[in-house]
Amino acid sequence: MANNKTKEKLERANVLLKAMCEICTTLDNSRFVLNFFEQSAHYDGTDCDGSCLWEDVKSFLEESKEPDKHTQEEFNKAFNEILEGSTQRYMNPETGKVSKKKTSNHQVLNAKGEWLLSYDTDPNYFYFQYHYGRLFSILREKFSFKLGEFQSLMKSMVESRYKMKGVTPNAVL
Repeated sequence: MANNKTKEKLERANVLLKAMCEICTTLDNSRFVLNFFEQSAHYDGTDCDGSCLWEDVKSFLEESKEPDKHTQEEFNKAFNEILEGSTQRYMNPETGKVSKKKTSNHQVLNAKGEWLLSYDTDPNYFYFQYHYGRLFSILREKFSFKLGEFQSLMKSMVESRYKMKGVTPNAVL
């Protein structure tokens, strides 16, 4: 899995660097002073100008950042603080109603009885969903991170706390 991600990142970096070189070659070969952002390069199946390439490079670099362990610990602590006073109930995956029996489908409500998150550990249903406003917004405000960084921290937390390797947490409005 990690090798595939590394390979994908290297391939993406290669595409962006080739496009950057294409624009730089145009600038270098010109007898005039040209604006980088107004030049174009062909990548991702289309012609893009330098400003588009610049945004793609910045986005790629932002997404490539790895959160450090200290940040993960702070994230986990803040997540646990949101869950303080919460209750968990089991849901019937077929009916979506509360089950009196223990099931693989869990729903977590905050102290006010508002939905925070749901997850299912059954391989046939395997998912993890959280409330955008009651989790993501609060954590984002506290840490000021980008969506990609949040997803990385959330995925790592879900894998360790809920033992759900490979699941991608999704926000629900």
